[in-house]
Amino acid sequence: MDANSYLNEKKTALSPGTYTIMLYPDGGSGSIDKITFEVKYPTINKACYSEGSVDVSINGYVNESAWVGLYYNSTTDFQSIKSLAWHYANIEVTNRLDYGGFHITHVRFNVSKVSISNVSSYKITLFTDENYNNLADQKQLQETYRHDDILTKYSGTTYTNKLHISSKSYEIGDVMKIDFSKISNKNAWVGLYPANTTDYKNHPTGMWVYTSTGTQWQMNAGYSDFFPANGTVYLHANKSDIDTGTELNTPTGEYKLVLFGNEGYTNILDTVTITIKY
Repeated sequence: MDANSYLNEKKTALSPGTYTIMLYPDGGSGSIDKITFEVKYPTINKACYSEGSVDVSINGYVNESAWVGLYYNSTTDFQSIKSLAWHYANIEVTNRLDYGGFHITHVRFNVSKVSISNVSSYKITLFTDENYNNLADQKQLQETYRHDDILTKYSGTTYTNKLHISSKSYEIGDVMKIDFSKISNKNAWVGLYPANTTDYKNHPTGMWVYTSTGTQWQMNAGYSDFFPANGTVYLHANKSDIDTGTELNTPTGEYKLVLFGNEGYTNILDTVTITIKY
């Protein structure tokens, strides 16, 4: 196989199991060295429901094409029986922590369209890719009365403007690192909009996060004295469906990042115009 063929070949994740990498001399048959490693699926540590949202804590690394689904406990044929709600583990609904190679991924997604009365009748599934081939784990849904809040990255840097970005030109799908300064409300948030938008409520791209959590969930009121005035959040140069996290390419053109001072649409603290291109 030549280099171009290799680069163009579709890559797939290794199935769980034990693997060995062998090092051979040039043209030789006997191995010089080898290393053995094990591939494991990530597992669901907790799956909790409260106030229309599900929190899923995952032990192990998952990429942004992984997804979690809400099903009845009796469901076994996930491909034929539609999930009640589901969401990709993309950046706007996850918090990812790396403890020296041990990964913990926290996913929160909205299930308020499902009329959940008996929480014990449901389970959460974790698939490691975009289809149904790699079911990593299942977990009985439990009820909780308080979400664990995960805060955004704090920063000691204060900028002249309340919004600051290092680049104003992005390719479709790029991750945008967004710094904010001098925030005085835990419900301040940043959203991506076409540059000519004035009606922010009715023309969302689905790309938005609260500054206090770095995600699309609010900070618990109990932590209201500890929200960051200065920090960093991240968005994609895409459009996103809020219910599933399905991302679509934005049309190329001029956009703006808008910083709102509270959870409404009128208290605009700052804007930055950017270009999204191929």
